[in-house]
Amino acid sequence: MYEDQTYDIILERMMNRVSYKIDKRPSSPVYDLHSSTAIEFQILYIELEYLIKNSYGDTAAREFLILLAKDRGLSPEPATKAILQGEFTPTNIDVTGKRFNIGEINYVVTEQITPGTYKVQCETEGVVGNQYLGDMIPMEYIDGLQTARRLFLQHFTSLSVIHNYKEKNTKDKYSMMYWKETPVSTEFLRENKMPVSDGYFIRKDGSVAERNVFDYIRDHLGYRIELQEMTAPAVLLAGQANPVEISLINRGFSTLFNEHPVYLVLIDESGKVCHVALTDANVNDWQPYETGDSSCTPLLHTISTNLQIPLGLAKGMYRLGLWIPDGSARLQYDNRFAIRCANGDTQWWVSPDGKYGVNILMNKISVK
Repeated sequence: MYEDQTYDIILERMMNRVSYKIDKRPSSPVYDLHSSTAIEFQILYIELEYLIKNSYGDTAAREFLILLAKDRGLSPEPATKAILQGEFTPTNIDVTGKRFNIGEINYVVTEQITPGTYKVQCETEGVVGNQYLGDMIPMEYIDGLQTARRLFLQHFTSLSVIHNYKEKNTKDKYSMMYWKETPVSTEFLRENKMPVSDGYFIRKDGSVAERNVFDYIRDHLGYRIELQEMTAPAVLLAGQANPVEISLINRGFSTLFNEHPVYLVLIDESGKVCHVALTDANVNDWQPYETGDSSCTPLLHTISTNLQIPLGLAKGMYRLGLWIPDGSARLQYDNRFAIRCANGDTQWWVSPDGKYGVNILMNKISVK
């Protein structure tokens, strides 16, 4: 309405009314006086436009519209709490009555629609309840099985103190204590498409190993590399390329981060690392499953290399191993930071000087 009444236009109109016989140049007393006055006039035009707009129902802001309606005996309906639809996994856990948080807004689950799908009501009235969408964080203890599922789907690599909580001013136990009391089974993990190896619930003596949620989260948080198969010549020939292929599966929640070069090493009978060969494997590609795969089918990764044996290497019997150290120069030769495969039947060998931590692939292989 008064958009054209700007400071420049108002100032120009005011200065045009001053006699040309008076000094009107910038910084002159007349100019400075009219300049500050023009600013105040512009503010008055803005306020006038705001006042006129809020005098009519079609253009009034809500607070003024309420006042206009009040003159006619009308008042707005009170704000209600937004009701959304929430999806929870695993679907066999009832979360009715549980409270969750997204950002600064809290929600409570009010009613089950179908297994895994619930009505979720915002605890704050108004449109704010419709403005926050995404993953919800539980505000109270939820069955540890659901926690494990969430950690898997969101590729957690670590936990923090916020995951071990209890309700304030209560004698309830911390959540991780509940995890230790909640059993987990192969059937549950396979039903919910969560990673599990064939021997995870079997001890070395063949007896059944009972696992709980705490055990499962501890063992699968981050990466969990399991060797599958290896093909290599029975005899390694010096001066030649010897094809070696190793397949593996990452049954952890996440891929590996940072740099971790992958080597094949030969260890002689005295326990000395005699030969180290770098492969072109990239551990950052070892994803647990294909992105977007709803079935979460484990991916089979392959390390393929031609192991070149130097002519000067002494002939005899060696151990062949897989060495995956930390990529930094400071930590590379520290066995504590090398990656150990999760296979129970794979020997973990540490060099006497503590520099190498090696997964033994073959205890005896001949070099000729």
